[in-house]
Amino acid sequence: MKTGIVTNEHMTMLRIAARMDESRSYIRNYNPGCSQKELKAKAWEEQWFGFIPESIFIRLMPALYNRFGKYPEMISVLQQWMDTGLEGFDFKLICNLHIQLSDPYYRWLSGDYIPDRLKNGLNEITSATTAFDFKRRFEKNIKSNTLKHLAVNLLDTATDTGLLKGATQKFVQTPPISALFFGYLIFTLGSFGFPMADLIDSPFIKSIVNDKSRLRTLLTDGQHKRYWEYDWDMNLFNLKLLYPTIDDWFKET
Repeated sequence: MKTGIVTNEHMTMLRIAARMDESRSYIRNYNPGCSQKELKAKAWEEQWFGFIPESIFIRLMPALYNRFGKYPEMISVLQQWMDTGLEGFDFKLICNLHIQLSDPYYRWLSGDYIPDRLKNGLNEITSATTAFDFKRRFEKNIKSNTLKHLAVNLLDTATDTGLLKGATQKFVQTPPISALFFGYLIFTLGSFGFPMADLIDSPFIKSIVNDKSRLRTLLTDGQHKRYWEYDWDMNLFNLKLLYPTIDDWFKET
């Protein structure tokens, strides 16, 4: 499948990476009644992100819209959550999920590439290895400088979202997962009509949980909290959400 790396919006990862602080500010200030153009004007006038170069700002706004603004129902939940304290790894993993939803290259890195390396006992990950495997997987003709920059930004993003640790040397780490974040992840996917039968093998799950025993514990915890009901027998998996919308679920929790 042709990815169009040098022409489409997924070049975002070359330019802005995770931008955790800006993501928080965007969510906090987002107004669902505003158009993208109006949001952009408000963000610039009200200095949502502080003093940043306009060259970054004009790339940042559409990227944050693709990650968060497209999903006003989820932003409503996140705004309520911020009012009660949305901190630490919960927010890191929320950013991981939303970047996965918007960028197939980051989804590959976080949900396939890193888990596969870890499964093979490879805990360290370098930009050179990532660039080589990315080129083999996606683009044969990408320029070396562009490829190097992209690999570095992908790994830096995964570090910001809590999947990796380290500065120059990157190592895979297992992030702590709260019941509330795990509920947010499942209900977000449910809102999109994601088939629950495919959940446990999805990149959204594999990026944060690499152990089926731990996954079963998280699912059981959610079932005890009456978030959902699930069955997992051998290779058959099914999950039924007990709230019609993510907003209903969050208000009850």
